[in-house]
Amino acid sequence: MKELQQIEFVPTHQPFDEQVKFKLAPLDLQGQYQIQASFGDGGIPGWDGIVAASRYIRGWSGPIGDYSRQRVREVVGGQSDFNWVIWLAQITARLYGDSLLKEDTEKKS
Repeated sequence: MKELQQIEFVPTHQPFDEQVKFKLAPLDLQGQYQIQASFGDGGIPGWDGIVAASRYIRGWSGPIGDYSRQRVREVVGGQSDFNWVIWLAQITARLYGDSLLKEDTEKKS
């Protein structure tokens, strides 16, 4: 069985001179469900879904300090700036989008 590889994600929002990159674990079914269950009327995940996606962050690089699980908890707990809200939303969208089977993948399975 193939091992799932971490994803290196470079968000489109880059407010610094040095690029910010995230290392993400692939979303599992539980995480996918938690994000989908948080969808509002417009199909946009709520904060519960963003918190669920944050559990799949495995690291980062760039001018945003050192990675730690404690720092992730602080960020989702509101101890961050607006850049983090944008990054968390982009991470959620990336993880959720990657977790869905595409039509051509379904046909090959």
